[in-house]
Amino acid sequence: PRLEVRNRMFQEEGGVSRLEAELHNPTLAGLKDVVAEALLYDRAGNVVAASQTVLPELAPQSAVPLRFVWQRVFPEEPARIEVFYQVPPVN
Repeated sequence: PRLEVRNRMFQEEGGVSRLEAELHNPTLAGLKDVVAEALLYDRAGNVVAASQTVLPELAPQSAVPLRFVWQRVFPEEPARIEVFYQVPPVN
């Protein structure tokens, strides 16, 4: 299914870097065990950080918040941020 990543916001505060976003399921089907991953890139196009979370359930026509946290502040703000998702096949 085609999901939508919305409202990405990166911030650094108190020695912690945080990326927040929203994963929206516009379909009529509920989903389970959706894996969401975030990649942060520097100006040269290198990945400088990655994080992953698993969403046990994503209801039909709903959205859930995504939060990725790194226990450090990066030397410079990411030049590019990508958020990917993977939906496991239904048996």
